[in-house]
Amino acid sequence: MTETAIGLAMAGLEADEDEVGRAEAQRAEIAQAVSTDEAEARSSRVAEAVRKAREDLAGLTGRTLTLRLPASGGRAAEGPPTARRMAVFGIGYAAASLSAVWIGARTHAAWKG
Repeated sequence: MTETAIGLAMAGLEADEDEVGRAEAQRAEIAQAVSTDEAEARSSRVAEAVRKAREDLAGLTGRTLTLRLPASGGRAAEGPPTARRMAVFGIGYAAASLSAVWIGARTHAAWKG
C-alpha cells in the first residue's frame, strides 16, 4: 500500500471512532431521558393511586384523610435517657419477654395435647 492509501485508511478509522463516540454519547443521553421519564411516570402513578385511595376512603366513611407531618421531626432531643427511664424500659422489656415465653409455652402445651 502506498502512504496515501494508508493515510486515507487511518483517516477513515479515526472518523469511525468519532462516530462511535458520538453514538455512545447519544445512547447515554437517550438512556438518561428514558430513565427520567420512567421515574416521572412511576411518581405520577403513585400520586394518582394515593389520590384515588383518599377518594375511596372519603366515599366509604364520609371523611377525608389528611397527612400532617411534624415540622421539627418529633420531640426535641433531651440528652441521654435518665436512669429511671432506663429502669422502666428494662422492666417493661422483661415483662413483655416473660409474657411472650408464657404464652408460647401455653400454646405449645395446647398443641401437644
